[in-house]
Order: sequence, then C-alpha cells, then structure tokens
Amino acid sequence: MSRTENTKRSVHIITSGSSDANVRVPYVDPQIHTADIAQFAQCRFEEKVERLAKRSGFQPGMIRDLYKHTSTFKQTETIAKAMRIATVKCVYVKDAMATELLNDALYIR
Repeated sequence: MSRTENTKRSVHIITSGSSDANVRVPYVDPQIHTADIAQFAQCRFEEKVERLAKRSGFQPGMIRDLYKHTSTFKQTETIAKAMRIATVKCVYVKDAMATELLNDALYIR
C-alpha cells in the first residue's frame, strides 16, 4: 500500500446505539517514535495557537484559555473571530463617541 493510499484509508468503527462512523486513519511515519507523538502533537497545537493569536489580535494565552472552554479548535477559531469583530466594533463606537464629544466641546467655546 502506498503512502497516499495509507493516508486516505478509512476505518469503520461501530459505536453503541448509532450507525457506523467513518474515521480517517492518519499516516504515522515509522521513523517517529511512539513516545514522541504527543510532543509533536503539542508542537502542532502551539503553532495553531500562535497563528490564531496573530490573526485575531489576542495573546496566545487568551487563545489557550478560550480553547479550554470549547469542544474543538474550530469552535475556538469561530469564537476568537467573533471576539475580534466585537472588539473592532467597540473601538469604532468609542472612537466615534470621542470624536463627537470633541466636536461638541470645540463648538461650545
């Protein structure tokens, strides 16, 4: 079986009380020791956290804390995006209010 075929191979898992779930079997390089897989997975997670932090404008620690309260990283990304949009809107509104107050102050004098 080629590497590509191995990557695309699926396994059917029968779960109790539900229909078959189609689960993708990842290719694991035989040169990677089993004991190192968790460490490499953690490194990949940290890369994803760093990228999301840069995209959203939040600190990596904030992204990690958000992830602790979600079910998936995809959900974390969705919430971080919503937080970013809300933050930008808040800044825009505060800026508009400050400009209006400044303009009012200048016209009063």
